[in-house]
This record gives sequence, structure tokens and C-alpha cells, in this order.
Amino acid sequence: MKATRTALDTALSEMADSPTHLRAWRNRLTLTDHGVQLRLGPDARWYPYLQDDGEWWPAAPADSDPVTALTAAWSQNRE
Repeated sequence: MKATRTALDTALSEMADSPTHLRAWRNRLTLTDHGVQLRLGPDARWYPYLQDDGEWWPAAPADSDPVTALTAAWSQNRE
């Protein structure tokens, strides 16, 4: 999880206009200020979710690379 957070922090520094806070809880990494969440599944793939009206919804297909999963959700969130 630590290596994943480092990779995501690096990617976020290039994607976000302002600093972001990545919160870890159980198998989830959440960008609280952006409504984006990644969930690590039992298949070792990262599932991207977006928050809409307080509910989390799948945003894109799962990927074994957390940065790819984050990028997919991030681009969906910007549309």
C-alpha cells in the first residue's frame, strides 16, 4: 500500500492544480476533496469510483496499475 500511495502522490502532483489529500482506510484510497476513490479488490486490481450525491459509483474498469485506475476516474470526474 505504501508503494501505491507514493506512485499515486507522484501522479497527483502532475494532475492536480492544488495539493491533494489521499486518505487510506481498509482497502480504499480516497481523494476526499475530489470525490475519487480507488478500491483494491481481492483480485489485486484497483477499482475506481466517483462520488455522486454522497454515494460511490464505479467510474471505469479495474486495472492492476493504480495510477491507470486513478487516471481513468480523474478524467471521468473532469467531464
